[in-house]
Amino acid sequence: MKLFKSLLTLTFAVALSTATFAQGTGSLTASANVVQDITVDVQQNLDFGTILTGDLNGGSKSLALTSSAADSLGKFQIDFTSSNANFILSLDAPSSLSRVGTFSTGESSLPFAVTANYTENSTDPAASTSFSSGEASVTAANANGYVYVGGTLNSGAAANTYNGPYEGTITLSVYAE
Repeated sequence: MKLFKSLLTLTFAVALSTATFAQGTGSLTASANVVQDITVDVQQNLDFGTILTGDLNGGSKSLALTSSAADSLGKFQIDFTSSNANFILSLDAPSSLSRVGTFSTGESSLPFAVTANYTENSTDPAASTSFSSGEASVTAANANGYVYVGGTLNSGAAANTYNGPYEGTITLSVYAE
């Protein structure tokens, strides 16, 4: 009995000497805002048309961002999926157009400078926010917008050294701000 009493006292003493730690819990909320994709569609490619070398003499051939040139200007349509929001437009264009195909004569690249306008008017490229290669920040009042693209081919004094078709890729990226 004395042994039993000693074991009981020892068990009680060990139970009281066990350290007690404070406990706590926390929780957080996981959330996501899922929005529709912004789409960018090419409505029309930029087309300088057929240019005679004599038309390049004097240094350049330009397509201005005007309604009279609208049939030749490049045109992107942007579906923002929402209006009254801020967006970043990023235009990436080459500094020259590359010759396509094999020709025995002619320069391999034709210097090119891009110009671009953003507008919410589907028929008037001049009513817009102007930007060139690089970025522009716009507030879309409507769910659709347009970027018109023009530019200048700059042959310099050596216009007669260009021969054949030339082309390059212009890329428009749109990001929600």
